[in-house]
Amino acid sequence: MANKTDAGNGSNGICRVSNVLRSPSPDPKRSPKKRNAIPMMPSLTQRSQQQHGTLAWLWVASVLLWLSSCQRKAPPGDYDMVAVSVTVKPATIHVGDKVVLDHTVRNDGKDTVPGKTYNVDLYVDGNRVSFDHGTFDKGPGQKSDYGMAPGYHHWQPAKPGKYRYRLIVDESNNLPETDETNNVLEGDIEVLP
Repeated sequence: MANKTDAGNGSNGICRVSNVLRSPSPDPKRSPKKRNAIPMMPSLTQRSQQQHGTLAWLWVASVLLWLSSCQRKAPPGDYDMVAVSVTVKPATIHVGDKVVLDHTVRNDGKDTVPGKTYNVDLYVDGNRVSFDHGTFDKGPGQKSDYGMAPGYHHWQPAKPGKYRYRLIVDESNNLPETDETNNVLEGDIEVLP
C-alpha cells in the first residue's frame, strides 16, 4: 500500500514505506543512527522478495529443463534404435508390491544417434511409469540400461490381475530409422492377491 509521506529526499511524493525499497536519506538529520541498533527480523517485504527470488530461479530452472528435453532433428544417417528388454522385479508380484521394470535400449545402426533426437517411454496399462526425454548420443552397438535406485520403484499395483507393459523408443517417430518395426516391446505382468 502506498502512503503519501516524505520520501526521505525532501519531496512529498508517493512512496512505499519499506526498509527494502527505501534507501537511506542523504540528509544526516533524516538518516537513522547506527548506534545501539537492535537487529530486527526481515520485514514482510524482504521475505516476500526472497521468496520471489527463489521462485524466479525455479522458473529459470524449469525453462532450462524444458529446453534440454526438446527434441531436435537428426541429420541423415544409418540409425536403428531398438527396444531390447524389460525385466520385471520381483518375479512374483502381489497387490501392493513395489515393482521395478528394468529396461534396455540399443543402437543397432551404423551411425551414432545424436542425443535428444529420440525419447524412451515405458508404460503400464497406458500410464507412463518411466521416461527419458533428454537422451544422449548413442554410438553403434551402444546401449542404455534404465532402472531405479534402491528404495524406489516404477509402479505399485492396487488390484490383482493381468497388466501390460509397453517400452517405446522414439514414440514420436522423430528419428529416421532403417527399421521402424523394433521400437516397441510389450509383455504381460500377472499380479496376485
